[in-house]
Amino acid sequence: MTQVQLPTLPLLFSFSQILLGNGFVAGVRVCGRALLEHEDEAVWISGVKPVGFAGGGNDRAAAFIDFRKNWAAVLFDIAADSASFAEFEAQCSSFLAASEEHLTSDWVQAVSEVRRTKYRDPSLPSQDAYSKQPWFKIDELTQHYSADKNDVEAGLLAAA
Repeated sequence: MTQVQLPTLPLLFSFSQILLGNGFVAGVRVCGRALLEHEDEAVWISGVKPVGFAGGGNDRAAAFIDFRKNWAAVLFDIAADSASFAEFEAQCSSFLAASEEHLTSDWVQAVSEVRRTKYRDPSLPSQDAYSKQPWFKIDELTQHYSADKNDVEAGLLAAA
């Protein structure tokens, strides 16, 4: 039996990025929520928490690469516009904490649909949608280089 693909799939993601600012080095980690949507011949992944970035492509892999690249581009822009780590931290915190109620509602509805239909995506591992709340961490690494700052990204998980 072939399983029908859902038009909107709720996702969980985790990213980490080390970046250079104006006189500082920073490390940013985020675990967030996103929505994957199919639109005509394209696939889009849009940030839900944090909100304000998206990525698209002909398939999921291209959309994910663009999504990840655009998240980093926002951080790079914030770093370029910040005169100090403190300013970067404040602006970055605002970006990473941002959400929009309608997107959060869409994500919750998509989780409900996954659960109602018992949908499982064979190409993505699943994790309970509410097992972790979105979070972020911003560290100044300017004088604190060490191997314990390395982090492996989990990438995408289907929220179930």
